[in-house]
Amino acid sequence: VPQIRIDGHMNDSVPSSEAFTLSEERAAAVSNYLFDAGVPLERLRSEGFGISRPVAGIEDRSDPIHARVEIIITEP
Repeated sequence: VPQIRIDGHMNDSVPSSEAFTLSEERAAAVSNYLFDAGVPLERLRSEGFGISRPVAGIEDRSDPIHARVEIIITEP
């Protein structure tokens, strides 16, 4: 059964300590939405990365593109 990983990311428009928390909360919100839509909880995993994984090639760490949620479907 495929697993669904939800990764939250932020830009540096907020302090790094807040960015980590915000990225976790965003990922959890997407996970909760998918659960409410009927995806079994055992298939979902969410994690926040703060500003530690910027979009490759975008040097400006404050660019809004860095504040995102990625959904990755993996095979076990």
